[in-house]
Amino acid sequence: MSYGGGRRAFRVDGDDCSAIWTSSGLGTRDAEHAVRIDKYLQLSGIIPRRTLAQEACDRGYVEVNERRAKPSAGVEVGDCLQVRLGRRVLRYEVLTLPVRPLPKARRDEAARLIESRVVGDD
Repeated sequence: MSYGGGRRAFRVDGDDCSAIWTSSGLGTRDAEHAVRIDKYLQLSGIIPRRTLAQEACDRGYVEVNERRAKPSAGVEVGDCLQVRLGRRVLRYEVLTLPVRPLPKARRDEAARLIESRVVGDD
């Protein structure tokens, strides 16, 4: 379980409580911890609000490793995401699991765009 605050984020694993210090104050979770897909989409800036991410998952517009994802599905570093936004289909590779929303200038640190294509009217 992780708790963010100020310039440090606390990770609690059983009885072990340790702080993750970062120069930017944004922090990332360890690779072994999964994050909910709706939360990841919001924190990485792929979808601007968590409620929209939940709705996209409910409608079947989000896949994790080629499987339809519910909003509570877990995402880990190295996973492949496919997100349908309107007529665009975007594929991403998960690079980090942010603790807080990333500024626009740093969003490419959370996910790498693999493919972007337009579907429809052929």
